[in-house]
Amino acid sequence: MVGNHLTWLDDENGKALSPTELEKLAPDLKDLKNDAYRTWSRWVRDSCGYVKAGNDCVPASYPAGAAYFMEFLWAAYLEQNMPGHDKIDKLSDKEIKGLLQQAIELAQGPQAFLENLPGYSDGAVVPVMMVEIEGGCEKD
Repeated sequence: MVGNHLTWLDDENGKALSPTELEKLAPDLKDLKNDAYRTWSRWVRDSCGYVKAGNDCVPASYPAGAAYFMEFLWAAYLEQNMPGHDKIDKLSDKEIKGLLQQAIELAQGPQAFLENLPGYSDGAVVPVMMVEIEGGCEKD
């Protein structure tokens, strides 16, 4: 499952875990800690920085990627390319918005294309629609 990217055995800091360690750390899914780069990934996806079938901003006719757990691949990419931004709770909304713009530019840049990340979009077909951030969270 790990080799096929059907499970991601990492803690909130990206440290690899064995299945036994994961079970001890989080016997229930509600016990899992937040991965800040997974949050960045979601905000980029919800802003149409990359596309996934079922996104609100993706037309039903668009052949958007539907790779399982693609958000985790994007989170790993953002962590490699935006190191040091794992303390979202310490940032102001203005700082988050600026960094989100940077994350979207990274997602739509040539390196993401070359890494063949699922759902890559350069913004030409599906334009960016920035999510609103309020109180450090995505506004509904």
